[in-house]
Amino acid sequence: MTMFTDMTIDDLKHGADAELSAQLGLIRASGADARSFLHAQLTQDILNLEGNDTKLAGYCSAKGRLFAVLQVYAVGEDVFLVTHRPLIELLVKRLKMFVLRAKVAIEDVSDGHRIKGKAGEACLAHGVAETSDHTQRLGLLPALINGESLARELLIIRVDTRVESDRAVSTVGIARDLGVEGWQWLAIVAGEGHVEAATLEAFVPQMINLDRIGGVNFKKGCYPGQEVVARSHYLGKLKRRMQWVQLHFDNAESAREAATNMPAKTDVCSSLDASQPIGVVVSAAVSLLNHSTVDALVEVSLPMLDGGALLSINGHEAALQPLPYALSD
Repeated sequence: MTMFTDMTIDDLKHGADAELSAQLGLIRASGADARSFLHAQLTQDILNLEGNDTKLAGYCSAKGRLFAVLQVYAVGEDVFLVTHRPLIELLVKRLKMFVLRAKVAIEDVSDGHRIKGKAGEACLAHGVAETSDHTQRLGLLPALINGESLARELLIIRVDTRVESDRAVSTVGIARDLGVEGWQWLAIVAGEGHVEAATLEAFVPQMINLDRIGGVNFKKGCYPGQEVVARSHYLGKLKRRMQWVQLHFDNAESAREAATNMPAKTDVCSSLDASQPIGVVVSAAVSLLNHSTVDALVEVSLPMLDGGALLSINGHEAALQPLPYALSD
């Protein structure tokens, strides 16, 4: 039988990390028009992005549906976009379609970088970016664990050779290994949703709460899908939102099996309507603190949560948990 060791909040505060190079990729926009071009494509204000800032942004279709959620930062005139690696080829191809006469080059530079996720007290504050010779640090939305905030950051390490890669990563320091699933769990308890291949164009930004975590600037100019996103915001007709749910199992093996069978776009059901799903899974992972528990972010119809409705995923009861942020002002 596989043995699982639970972590504690103190373990995480002392430092933990995960290798994410296979999961996350990097796009670089360079040239005199890089900022203005991306400003007109994304939900975020890129023109006023400072070198010591990092922000979330969405890239939408003309119908306001998300192609990707991006972590954005700038180094000089270049702007970088971090997102799920399987989406990179599609995003680069699509962005290039709209370059026209703009002085900007869009490139996949994933292979020239190594990406790690890090959690703990030594991490940067949310929204802060810091650059050194080989490494870019990006402060992410903190996780909320049992009422305590846990800082998270991405480290993007520029590598030209394997030797440089090993040298750069050795400077990160000794930390407990989170693993990819552990990093995903921290994003879940931070209330940070994402888009992957299975959920491509499935959500407008508000459906996964991107507007509540600083990923949508409603004061900037136009971008693809802006009218749809703005209409949903200003008319207040939001009937779908992302929620955090928790599922409990008898043991760690059962929880891990359940999480494996709960990929993105798995149906979510409500006791108020047994005839059809009321939403889908955005992401799910076994808890680092209790390996017999699965936490998940789910995009659901809000009316189907009324009156103490019971939610379920694959027949397992899913209990609503309070998000780390409010869904309205």
